[in-house]
Amino acid sequence: MNKRGFTVIELMVVVALMAILIGISIPLMSNWQSSSQEKQAAQDILSSLRQARSLAITGNQTLQVVLDLDDLKITYGDNSLDLPETVKYEARNKKTDAWSDSGSLTVTFTPQGASDDTFYVRVNEDDALTVKIESKAIGTARL
Repeated sequence: MNKRGFTVIELMVVVALMAILIGISIPLMSNWQSSSQEKQAAQDILSSLRQARSLAITGNQTLQVVLDLDDLKITYGDNSLDLPETVKYEARNKKTDAWSDSGSLTVTFTPQGASDDTFYVRVNEDDALTVKIESKAIGTARL
């Protein structure tokens, strides 16, 4: 560096290094954002199922939850959750035992909190992002 400032070559090296760093970070940020959306979608499904079970227990009523894969919507009671279209969803129950990305599945919670079927929802074909409703006496929802 001379006493009057930076040379053109020094500025070009700094700009080139910044361009390389930005070029590397953009794909990483894109992957992180996509993964974050998938996890949030699975959490939203889990939260809706837990809320539906809670409503069935506190209201001492039978409550039906419908997952519509064609309209990307979960409906229970007066509540409805629209699922993001950017994420792929699949569902299956104990009866079909095959993943499907269309149609609808229904699970019913009893006033005691039990569910009438074992029910799975998978996000982007990632087994780590599978929400499971079991037909045990407690009808728990897990991710």
